[in-house]
Amino acid sequence: MAELVSWIELNQLTHAQAAERLVVKTQRIDEIFKRNPRNFTIDFLVDMLLRAGKKVHLRGCPEEIAGETPASPGCKLADLMAEMSHGGPRVEG
Repeated sequence: MAELVSWIELNQLTHAQAAERLVVKTQRIDEIFKRNPRNFTIDFLVDMLLRAGKKVHLRGCPEEIAGETPASPGCKLADLMAEMSHGGPRVEG
């Protein structure tokens, strides 16, 4: 999300212009600026990044740590969503 906001600001786009280029409603751009990952699916965010000309790299969790254990907190969707709201998966542009 932060990468999309940066792209919009770098290109000096209004929310309406960004929506047109990314083929979404202006309301979705407004939501991106609010940076609430619960409003978006991973598919939606990846789609937007690709439409903005970005390369997206996603990394999954190994099976052995996918669940909760005392030794390893595991990999949860909430953790990914928190990561996405703070810079997110690595995105190259």
